[in-house]
Amino acid sequence: EDIFLMLLKQVFGGLFNIMLWICVACELTLAVIFEKDDTVTPLILSMVIVASGTLQWWTELQAESMMESLQSMQRTELVCVHRTTSRGGQREVREQWLEPSDLVPGELVELEAGDKIPADVRIVYCTKGTEVDNAALTGESLPEARTVEVEGDGVAVHEAHNVCFFGTTVLKGKMKGIVFATGDDTFLGQINETMTQCARTRSTLEMQIEHFVHVIAYVAMAVGLLSLVANLMSPVKRPIDLILENAATAFFAQVPEGLLPTVTISLMIASTRMVRRKVLVRKIDAIETLGCVSVLCSDKTGTLTSGCMTATDIVTYADGFTSCRCTGAEWAAPVLNASVLSLAQCGILNNSSKPNREGVMAGSPTEVAIMEACTRVFGDDRMQYQEQNPQVFEIPFNSETKWMLTIHADGLRPGAFRMVLKGAPERVLAMCTRVLNESSTVELSDQRRGEINTHLHKLMSGGRRVLCFAEMRLDGYADD
Repeated sequence: EDIFLMLLKQVFGGLFNIMLWICVACELTLAVIFEKDDTVTPLILSMVIVASGTLQWWTELQAESMMESLQSMQRTELVCVHRTTSRGGQREVREQWLEPSDLVPGELVELEAGDKIPADVRIVYCTKGTEVDNAALTGESLPEARTVEVEGDGVAVHEAHNVCFFGTTVLKGKMKGIVFATGDDTFLGQINETMTQCARTRSTLEMQIEHFVHVIAYVAMAVGLLSLVANLMSPVKRPIDLILENAATAFFAQVPEGLLPTVTISLMIASTRMVRRKVLVRKIDAIETLGCVSVLCSDKTGTLTSGCMTATDIVTYADGFTSCRCTGAEWAAPVLNASVLSLAQCGILNNSSKPNREGVMAGSPTEVAIMEACTRVFGDDRMQYQEQNPQVFEIPFNSETKWMLTIHADGLRPGAFRMVLKGAPERVLAMCTRVLNESSTVELSDQRRGEINTHLHKLMSGGRRVLCFAEMRLDGYADD
């Protein structure tokens, strides 16, 4: 909507503003027709109306500007697209990186963990265990699995597991898909269009003020008419200009000219205080209703959560247990013994998160939390360590196996590889025969296994989600 049209609506729209402008018009009419000298009153009243409307318009314009600034901060990532081109009479498929706005239906896009889905896409290939975050669409915080299997005829499109939607995020795995809807034609775009077509519900304050203005209008008109009738029927004969002036004065006296600036300034003060509390209100009239809220209820955890996780403890076994705090004021440089450093290396290698264009880690909240915690332990050489140990094989996490496996080549030792396993404690422990005890490994006896399980249950009873790591060295294999 045009900003100047918004200003005109604020100054001249609304029943109360119309009543005040009627007062101004009547004052000016009396001053012009009957040659009265009082032109100051209508001038001041006009300035009050214009100033109040301008203040409300400016406040709402600031809120709109802040909303647009927040939206502009969410930069769109370039999308990997496979396009068929013709060169020298031959057709070849080339990989291109495009803005999401340049996509058209029918194009083949490639996505991986951490990528935002740029359009509605039908999956034609994905790794096992691929998951997406549909919280932006459904409000559910739990990830949803995706496959290439076509759903039956009775399944709605938004419930199909072989379809990904614009605005959601890939959490795990890799996929390729065919774009079938972009922009306003996407599922999220249709929801947004439906919402914009709905009429804005009036706030409680608007309805109360409208009711008050109706009462004032009836009272003012009644008093004005009674004054006019009384002056006409009075035994004292008065000139017509004096009779009209008395009636108009009686009418104006019932109109609270100070109500408009008082309400506007009060709402502006409340809006400023809410901004300090990180609450942005687009329509200033809604502040009164929002201020009445004391309890906010939600039926979905994903509606209010930020979609982030934090690793709080790094625990290793060393004839007992060594625990390092990873967050808050309790974080301090831990005792970097061999077992803690080895665990941090496993967490860095067996990880599907990756930095985005701003350098912030993106991907599954669990993967990002593990990477951040292990980077704190390992230091700034994380990128170099990943380059020295490139990943050559991966079995993604899935709900059936409850583990993720990666194999990495040792850049310092040709033919040597490092296999890293991460997953649910009971699954990982079942595959282990030895445990790292500081700088050496020892047999994982029943006693040690029992001690580990006891400590795992202790951690879980504190509300923590626990994952275990295991590794195996592979030597004497060819690089291919």
